[in-house]
Amino acid sequence: MSCTYTYPNGHSVQKAFWSKKLVTEKEPPDLLDDPEYRGRALYLGDEQHDCTLRLKNVREKDQSKYYFRFITDQSGGKWQGKGGVDLLVYSDLQVEVPERVIEGDKVTLTCKTTCSLTVRPTFTWYRNGHHLSSSTDQLHLQSVSREDAGRYHCAVLGQNSPEVTLNVRYGPKNVSVSISSSGEIVEGDSAMMMSLRMTPPTSLVFLLLIYGVVAQDGWAVYYNSKSICALKGSAVTMSCTYTPPSGHSVQKAFWTKNWITDVEPPDLLDDPEYRGRVQYLGDKQHSCTLRLSDVTEKDQSKYYFRFITNQPKGKYQGAGGVDLSVTDLQVELPERVIEGDKVTLTCRTTCSLTVRTTFTWYRNGHRLSSRTDQLHLQSVSREDAGRYRCAVLGLNLRSPEVTLNVRCKYRWPKEYFNSISIIKE
Repeated sequence: MSCTYTYPNGHSVQKAFWSKKLVTEKEPPDLLDDPEYRGRALYLGDEQHDCTLRLKNVREKDQSKYYFRFITDQSGGKWQGKGGVDLLVYSDLQVEVPERVIEGDKVTLTCKTTCSLTVRPTFTWYRNGHHLSSSTDQLHLQSVSREDAGRYHCAVLGQNSPEVTLNVRYGPKNVSVSISSSGEIVEGDSAMMMSLRMTPPTSLVFLLLIYGVVAQDGWAVYYNSKSICALKGSAVTMSCTYTPPSGHSVQKAFWTKNWITDVEPPDLLDDPEYRGRVQYLGDKQHSCTLRLSDVTEKDQSKYYFRFITNQPKGKYQGAGGVDLSVTDLQVELPERVIEGDKVTLTCRTTCSLTVRTTFTWYRNGHRLSSRTDQLHLQSVSREDAGRYRCAVLGLNLRSPEVTLNVRCKYRWPKEYFNSISIIKE
C-alpha cells in the first residue's frame, strides 16, 4: 500500500503506523501489534515522508479498510489520512467458457476473479491436467476442433479454479433424408452416410438434434448467448432460433422481460421505454432474433422469447432467457508514479464485453494512438502527466477523466555529499 505524507514545519515525527480503525476517543491500535498480522505486515516507510506498508500471505480476513496515522512531538500533533485504502481479497477463481462451441469457432476462456486485480499476476492454464502456454487471464483458441475439447482450469499464485468442460460440437452439414420403398431411412452428406432399418407400424417419432438443440415434443427455443455484456449507447443483437410442433402455425412471435404468470406477458415492442429502439428481426417460422439499439442502464434485465400458435394451448416460452448487462467505462491507473516507471492505464468495464471493441485514448483532450483497452507508457516523464480518458470508437461513450501525476525522482547533488562531515564521538 504505497503512501506518502507531509506535516507542518517545526514538527518531528515520533511514531508512524497503520491501523484498521479510524480515530475515536481511543488511540487506534498499530497493525504491527495485531497477532493476526505478526510476521506478515511490514512497515516500509520512515518518519519523514514515506508511509508504505507491505502485507504478505493475504487472507480473506484481511479484507478491510486501512489507514495511515502519525504522531509528532508537538501538542495536538496527531493526524490520520482520510479515506484509507480498501483491500479486497478475491476468494476464488472461476473459468468463464462459452456454452455453445462449434468446430471452427474462435473461442476465448477467461479466468475470472471476484474483483479487478490491482497488480496483474501471471496466470497458468491447464487442459486435462496438462500445462498450456498462455500466461494471461485469457486463453484464446483459434478455429477449435474436437481435440480442443476437454477439462480446463486456470491458476494464479498457487490457487486453482474448479475445472470446467469445453464441449466442441460438429458444425452444421447439408443433410438429406429419404425413405425408400422398403422402409429404409437413408441420411447422407459429404462426410458420412448412415442408414437405419425401420420396421412398421406407421407411426414414426424423430428425436432430431441440430446444432446441439434437442427438439422435445416438437417445441424448442435456443438462445445463442445466455448472457450479453454491452456498452451504454451501443446496439445489441440477441440471436435466437425456435421450432413449433408439426401442424402448428405461429400466429404471434415476440420478446418479453416477464416470465409466465397467470397473465400473458407483454410484448417488448409495446413498451414505451423501448419505442424506436427495439426491432424484431425474426419471423414466424424459425428465426427469433431481436435487436436493441441505444442501450441504457435501465435495459439491464433478462429477456425471453415467446410464441403462440393456432392450436389450443399452443403457447411456448424459451426458458433461461438472455441476461443483458450494461456497463460504462472507467480508467484505472496507478496511485503513485515516479519518473522512469513503466505505467499501464486500463479502460475498465463492469462486465466482460460480448463484442470485441476498438478503444481510443485521450490525454488533455488530444487523441493517442492506442486502440486497445490498455495504454502502455514506457519510462514516463513529467510530459506524460495530465488528464486521461478512454472512449469507444463509433460510440458517443467516454470515461470520466482521471489525472496521472508523475513525481520527480529526487537526486542529491554531489556538492551535498562533499559537504558532509562525520563526527566520531
